[in-house]
Amino acid sequence: MQNMEELETNIIKIIKTYEANSNTASFDILPWIVFFISLIIIVTYLIKIEINTNGKNWNINKCSSKYLFFSGIMKSEGNNPLNQTLVNFKECIKRFS
Repeated sequence: MQNMEELETNIIKIIKTYEANSNTASFDILPWIVFFISLIIIVTYLIKIEINTNGKNWNINKCSSKYLFFSGIMKSEGNNPLNQTLVNFKECIKRFS
C-alpha cells in the first residue's frame, strides 16, 4: 500500500513538473508561421520570374520537361487547364516523334 502511495506521489510530481515547464518554455509558433509565409512568397516570385523569362518562347518551352505537365495551368489559352495540358502533351509528342 505504501508503494502505491509513493507511486501516486511521484506521478503527481512528474505531472506538476511537466505543467510548470510547459507554461514557461512553450513552443513559439509565430516564427514558423513567418518562415512558411516567407517561403511561399519567395517560391511564388521565383515561379513568376521563371515563367516570364521562358514565356517569350512558349511554343518551344511548353515541351520542356519542367513545364510539360503544368503547361495548361500556366497558359490555358481560353481552354480548361487540364484539357490544355493534354493538348500540349499530344502536340509535343507529335513534334518529337
